[in-house]
Amino acid sequence: MKDAFFSRGAIEYLTERYPHIPEQMFNGLLSVYGLEEVLLMNGLKPGVLGFKKQTIYKLIIPIAVAEELNISSEIEFPQDMDVIYYITSKNVNSEEPLVSIIINDKDSVPEVIYKGERYTGIEKLDLSWTTKNEQINSGGLTVSIDHLDSVSYSASHLCDRYRGHMFDETD
Repeated sequence: MKDAFFSRGAIEYLTERYPHIPEQMFNGLLSVYGLEEVLLMNGLKPGVLGFKKQTIYKLIIPIAVAEELNISSEIEFPQDMDVIYYITSKNVNSEEPLVSIIINDKDSVPEVIYKGERYTGIEKLDLSWTTKNEQINSGGLTVSIDHLDSVSYSASHLCDRYRGHMFDETD
């Protein structure tokens, strides 16, 4: 997760647990080790009433590094945390657009292709773009997609912010 950094909420969660670790160190750990996505199932089979899958995210750090920093080697983030991290940019050097949205009619679910990946089962789609002006950190783009993952049957949330929008904590 080279171009990623933790959201303000994630940093507050981490520094509350580990006040001796600076924000830059946590972002460095995210950059080097990334987040692990862990699927939790309640033991029922898909299609059975009550079947439930949930996704949790963990920062998993080698034990030697965790001991040196005096932190846990597996840091689990709360399931109710909306945004855990942001990605500053992707080097997309192709003719494909960053985002494509196709809506066939007023009642159809949008077809979304973002960074070359097709998203289905869209529950909520937000696209916010503002013009850059003379103010610092002005202008930018936010792409937010809530969708049902067709493989894991779990709700997924993606939120990428670019330029000035990276500093906006609202979602």
